[in-house]
Amino acid sequence: MKKVFAFVQGALAGFVLGVLFAPKSGEETRAELTDKMNELKEQGKEYASLAAEKGTELGKATKEAAEDIRVSLVDSSKELRDSFEKSAKEVGKSANELAEQVKGKVNEGLDEATKAVEELKKDAMKTAETAKKEAGKIAEDVKKEAKDVKKDVEKATK
Repeated sequence: MKKVFAFVQGALAGFVLGVLFAPKSGEETRAELTDKMNELKEQGKEYASLAAEKGTELGKATKEAAEDIRVSLVDSSKELRDSFEKSAKEVGKSANELAEQVKGKVNEGLDEATKAVEELKKDAMKTAETAKKEAGKIAEDVKKEAKDVKKDVEKATK
């Protein structure tokens, strides 16, 4: 806007100087100055009108752009929030599934441990039974040997 006013001032100053130094009569010079002033005045009005029109257009364009940006930001924030909510739900679902898998594995491990304890118990019972039988046989053998030794001692003492 400053450039337009500077241009108009420069043109006006140039015209005035040109008219003042031109070899014409005072009446002609005044008439020419008046015409030129009216012409410049009209041109100034046209520039002012054009500037006002462009200012209005720029204001409207700025408002529209600001509204478009606002709408875009609102939409983007909604999409981002929805994306975060969806991700949070998926993470929660995955965590629950993992917890169920871990629970299942723990239960499987507990079942296997229980079976192993039962097997160990059975093996221990069998081993105890076998040991008892073997101890009984050994006791019988020891009794026999003791009887034999007793007989041998009785024979030797007679």
